[in-house]
Amino acid sequence: MLVGQQINGKLIGAAVADVTKKYYCPVCHQRLILKKGNLRIAHFAHSTVCILKYGEPETREHLTGKLQLQQKFAFAGYKGQLEQYLPELQQRPDLLLKMTNGKTLAIEYQCAPLTVQQLYQRTQGYRKNGIRCWWILGENHWLKKKITQQEAQFMMWHPSLGFYLVYYFPKRQHFCLLYQIQQADFLNVSYLKFITNDVKKLQIFMRTVTKPVTLSVRLRTMQRRNFEKACCFYRGSLFVEQLAWYEKKINFRLLGLELLEFSLDLPIFAEKQIVWQSRLLRLNDWPVTEIDSFQNNTEILTYQLPLIKNNNFVSSCLKRFKMKILQSNLLKSSKINF
Repeated sequence: MLVGQQINGKLIGAAVADVTKKYYCPVCHQRLILKKGNLRIAHFAHSTVCILKYGEPETREHLTGKLQLQQKFAFAGYKGQLEQYLPELQQRPDLLLKMTNGKTLAIEYQCAPLTVQQLYQRTQGYRKNGIRCWWILGENHWLKKKITQQEAQFMMWHPSLGFYLVYYFPKRQHFCLLYQIQQADFLNVSYLKFITNDVKKLQIFMRTVTKPVTLSVRLRTMQRRNFEKACCFYRGSLFVEQLAWYEKKINFRLLGLELLEFSLDLPIFAEKQIVWQSRLLRLNDWPVTEIDSFQNNTEILTYQLPLIKNNNFVSSCLKRFKMKILQSNLLKSSKINF
């Protein structure tokens, strides 16, 4: 914690607090320990666990990042209070800002792991009380080659940016915006990047219209090759689809190469798109000639995304896939039959 409460009830920052005086947690009112030295950033710590679970140990990255974020937003003209406890919500955002339009913005700088339930509860708590919330991630949540639930749950979406994540790195003192995030089957996650140390420049860029990157010929070739390799392992959901299509006298590998062209590459699916697309095709009664008779009779596994309306994107993918299938007349093509 960077802020403690004095005996008279007033708040004080750890950086200016006196080690000879007593301080208390503004949330649970337990006694705090002031830690100051040359090697670590000044902060308060609970002697026992905070009864409201807001006294968990904090990393140097989190403590330093909160201070720097307050300074950067202040430089941009936004007044903010560190660790202000909101009793009606029983929540304490890392930074609470008063915006120029009179609205309140909560900044949550997330460095530690967080469950989907915790993320949802905190976000909903703010929303129900008219407070916007902006989740900014630390280094531990950096997006690697493949999207996982831990990163996906923080994704947001905007018409100008597509799916995006916002990071802040205290060591380099800059923001990093990953936008137009895409996850094509059998390829690494892709995104565009914008880096700045200025809040205003970040805001301006986030209002700029951007376009997603389409797969190059080289990446499309790599994707097809990776798919064919994956089919050789004879295990998992791909193997299940191969066997099922074999009984229908259809070559799944050739079918799959065609299906790869129909995906939108949205980073919301917890399984490969080609798998649920294949199941959807198999479980419909053919011939299907109209989109309304194309039944959604299979479960589509997606990540839990509490910050966006996931169902809208799933519906969009389904509609596009159905249209592509009906236009291509794929299952009547002789080139995928044995």
